[in-house]
Amino acid sequence: VDGSIIAPVTPRAWPSKLLEWINFSKLDGITIVGNGIIDGQGAAWWRLSQYDDESNLPSVRPTAVRFYGSYDVSVQDITIQNSPQCHLKFDSCTSVKVAGVTISSPANSPNTDGIHLQNSQDVEIHHSSMACGDDCVSIQTGCSAVRVHNINCGPGHGISIGGLGKDGTKACVSNVSVYDSSIQDASNGVRIKTWQ
Repeated sequence: VDGSIIAPVTPRAWPSKLLEWINFSKLDGITIVGNGIIDGQGAAWWRLSQYDDESNLPSVRPTAVRFYGSYDVSVQDITIQNSPQCHLKFDSCTSVKVAGVTISSPANSPNTDGIHLQNSQDVEIHHSSMACGDDCVSIQTGCSAVRVHNINCGPGHGISIGGLGKDGTKACVSNVSVYDSSIQDASNGVRIKTWQ
């Protein structure tokens, strides 16, 4: 990625029920690299309450970049900023490497996780910077062998495992390491969130 990829500026320009803006699904051996910017233009979304009755608007804020069901994924050196919701999501992925990535949105931007992991294994996130309005790194159920190191986090809500076990469901997360990282101007450091 060189140059800028810019999302539509108004929520009305998005299709209804769009869950992600850029989606990579069921790939084996994909690398996204470059000094470019992916800009979600989320400011208009952040001003809208999820409870607003806005006709012709999508019902959820989209994630900027999502990888689903993929193996051997590498994201390097790009900037992702101002996502309407989560900036970078890995769902049901194995062997993920994130390095040299910058994620940026204002501290008051709602639910703008930096990197969100769910049902993913063998993940390494390192030498990256995240400033957002929610968790810098969010590790959800089904994740294992996750290593987070040499990152700068803040502002934001820190690094979180969970929330786990909503509505009494079973949630499993294992073998998570966070080390050699800096968390500043964050509401939390490293935490485990449960619904119980």
